Amino acid sequence: MKNLIIALAALMAVPSFASETSELCNMAQSGNGSTVYYSNGRVMTYSAGSKGSTWYHANGQIMSYSAGSSGATWYHANGQILTYSAGVVGSTWYYSNGQIKSYSMGSGGATWYHANGQVMTYSGPARSADDLLYPCEMF
Repeated sequence: MKNLIIALAALMAVPSFASETSELCNMAQSGNGSTVYYSNGRVMTYSAGSKGSTWYHANGQIMSYSAGSSGATWYHANGQILTYSAGVVGSTWYYSNGQIKSYSMGSGGATWYHANGQVMTYSGPARSADDLLYPCEMF
C-alpha cells in the first residue's frame, strides 16, 4: 500500500505537458523573438512570434518546422501528423493515434470524428484560416 501511495504521489508531481504545450503555444504566437522554455528545461521555440520558426514538443519532438505559415505541417508529440495544411480551411486533421479528426477542418458543416473513429458531429463549427494557423488547443 505504501508503494502505491508513493507511486501515485510521483505521478501527480509530473507536469502536464499537454496543458503546458497549449499554454506555451499561445504565448509563442505573439512573442518578440525570444526563446520559450518548457518547465523541464527543453526549448519550445527559439524565436517566438516569428512566422516560419521551428517549434518543439516538451519531449524534443518537432511540433512544426514552419509555425504560423499557411500550409505548414504540424506534428503530435508522438511524431504522428496533426495536419499537413495548418491555416487552410477544409484541410484534414488527425488525432495522435492517426485517426481522422476532420476531413474539412474549419468549414461549416464538416464532419468531425472522435479518436476511436465514431462520428462526433456531422456539422462541425466554421473557423477562419487564421484560427487554424496555430493549433494550440489540439495539444
